Amino acid sequence: MRSYLRLSGAIGGSGVESLIEMALQMDKPARLTVTSRGRSYEAFMMAQKVVHAANGQERGVPALAHLLASRSGTFALDEGMFPQEVTISQPWEALRIEARSQQAEEDEKHFAPLLAQLAAQLAPHLKDAGVLEENGRLLACHAQRLPNMSEQAAMLLQTAPHALPNLSSGMPQRLIVQTQDETFLGLLLEPRRAYLIAIVQNSAPLDHIVSTVSSFLPQFVSTTQTI
Repeated sequence: MRSYLRLSGAIGGSGVESLIEMALQMDKPARLTVTSRGRSYEAFMMAQKVVHAANGQERGVPALAHLLASRSGTFALDEGMFPQEVTISQPWEALRIEARSQQAEEDEKHFAPLLAQLAAQLAPHLKDAGVLEENGRLLACHAQRLPNMSEQAAMLLQTAPHALPNLSSGMPQRLIVQTQDETFLGLLLEPRRAYLIAIVQNSAPLDHIVSTVSSFLPQFVSTTQTI
């Protein structure tokens, strides 16, 4: 009787994409099951293609987009599993682009109202506000200072663990960095592993800014859990 490979564990920093790519390289029928934030997702790979994805009643590319957006949870990769239906026909690279585009649209719609509310609370001191993943990828932005804000945040988030020797593991829960012109405040949003960002003028009362932004954190945490 033939035995089939089974891998399982926690989703790491490289996310679900790396797991799917590993399954595609196996060049054998396989099923990837992911449990994240109380929801279950699955994707099937055959002949080096993703041929099916499902999430409850959701099927095809929309289900795959939500699967790829999972940043935490557990997975199981089972070799020798065949899908009961085929709902995806596009090549993997095209799927990645389409799934990322769909997720970007959802992120922008999801965070925009909260960022607008935060901006109103911090006026007139706020220069920009946004939400970024820990790798620096911008999910949503209020004032559209996209290039400058994204570059600053990406550099800060990527260097923070190395710059803070007392940080035992992972990313810091809060970052406050002051430059000559502005103060950068970042608050980690769990379980999404993203940062709520506020860039304010140095003339702003920092204690007030921190307390105001911190008061929004429970709202962001509760809403990110539904994405």
